[in-house]
Amino acid sequence: MRAVSLLIFLRKSGRYAPIVNPIENRETSLAILKDEVASHRRQCGYYLIKIIDIRSLRRSHSDEETLVETVMPMLSDRPWPVDRDWPQSGYWRELECERAVARAEVVEALVGGAAFGHSIDTIPPALAAMYFDRFDALFEDPKIYYTRVGFGDPEYVFSTGVAVFSPTHAGVLCVVEND
Repeated sequence: MRAVSLLIFLRKSGRYAPIVNPIENRETSLAILKDEVASHRRQCGYYLIKIIDIRSLRRSHSDEETLVETVMPMLSDRPWPVDRDWPQSGYWRELECERAVARAEVVEALVGGAAFGHSIDTIPPALAAMYFDRFDALFEDPKIYYTRVGFGDPEYVFSTGVAVFSPTHAGVLCVVEND
């Protein structure tokens, strides 16, 4: 596992503070990230950023597919419809993607702008990429990335982001927004 060092700007003190290992400081790192992302107000939407511990769930599920089926609704901020029309088997594998694909989708969603029918970008592209990298650093390897899941309030037009699964945790970084 590679060590990741991050310098986080603490607005209250006006100083930068190192987070030497984001995984060992997961709760603090996540709280700081959520605060920083939230400082970029969406024109017509919101951010969904969440991480849950899945160790006990992983022990009680025999395969990744049933684990993912159980955990995905827990990552959302809205109850999932019971009658959601998904195939019984293999559905989640179809939504798996490489890190680069997940990163590109999240960065585009965080930036917003013309891709979402807005006249200005919400977050500069370089900063959006850094936010994804910091979120990704909160999970140990190996990781599985899922996109096109559909988190958030169904009244919004766009729900773009990623769900990340590691051996011990799962999380979501998603933009839920209207155009």
